[in-house]
Amino acid sequence: FAFFILTFFSFACVHSGLNPRVESPRLVASESIESHKTTTLFDPRVWETISKDELKTYKTLWVISDIHGQFKKLTQLFLAPHIGLIQAESEWYEWAPNARGNLIVVIGDSIDKGPQSVEVIRLLSDLQDSARKKPEQMNRVVMLMGNHEAELLAFPESAPRELVESNQALINQNWVSNPKSLEKVISTIRGFKFGAKIGSWLFFHSGFFDVGRLKSASKNQIESYIRDLNSYAVVGDYRPLIGQKSNFAAPLEEHNWFDYKDLVQNMIDIIGKIDIDGIVFGHDPDAFNSPKQVEDIGADMKGRLIGVDVGMN
Repeated sequence: FAFFILTFFSFACVHSGLNPRVESPRLVASESIESHKTTTLFDPRVWETISKDELKTYKTLWVISDIHGQFKKLTQLFLAPHIGLIQAESEWYEWAPNARGNLIVVIGDSIDKGPQSVEVIRLLSDLQDSARKKPEQMNRVVMLMGNHEAELLAFPESAPRELVESNQALINQNWVSNPKSLEKVISTIRGFKFGAKIGSWLFFHSGFFDVGRLKSASKNQIESYIRDLNSYAVVGDYRPLIGQKSNFAAPLEEHNWFDYKDLVQNMIDIIGKIDIDGIVFGHDPDAFNSPKQVEDIGADMKGRLIGVDVGMN
């Protein structure tokens, strides 16, 4: 997974099968969400929103993507002396006493593939709750949805074996009451936001909107698309937000769009039309990188699209 820091000074400056070459998609929402249309473009029920002024109150912005159940590596990173965000506390972890002014943004796919998905969710959730209870320390954790979380919410009966095993392991830590039930982890994930608007930047899993396939999308088309996207998330229906046939799956699912110069330019044009300076995303370890650089953070030539998945798996 990726882990990097941006001070607010530098930040202010700085399995889909969907075919990225498909032109002019049918970007029409179903009638079932018409009554849930949102009026705010980045609805706070869907997008974690932190203003430029609030952003300045944090000392450091940490961005993490695609942890994929790698709990041991995550805690080793948080415990590292030069980072020091957490400390061990009677068989579990807590914010370190000197950890102040930290904004941690997790851009999805915290679960699956690795052996300890539920432990990852518990740690991030506990840090989030603790930060809320100690506002004087000015720490905050923002947990966002990835395609793996959305797939679990859409089809909980199809949860991967390693997720179920991770859930069973937590029965001895009193976080899970029923080792055969994923109710605790599912209810926690339901609290994740779809994306975040922090200052003038967006954070969401794949970094790509379906409307980005249109060569010259109008501002009205872009805003209508985002509002429809919001509506599905508001009602908690994640099925239309995943899968190959959905018009709204790209923000969580789309791979390799950054390999096409026209799509990259389309996304830069899109964010300019809605007064956004840039996008930070995960999902693909080779974003804007050569095959030999898959463990590096990548960005487009203009520094407005930044990929932070450095390939945990």
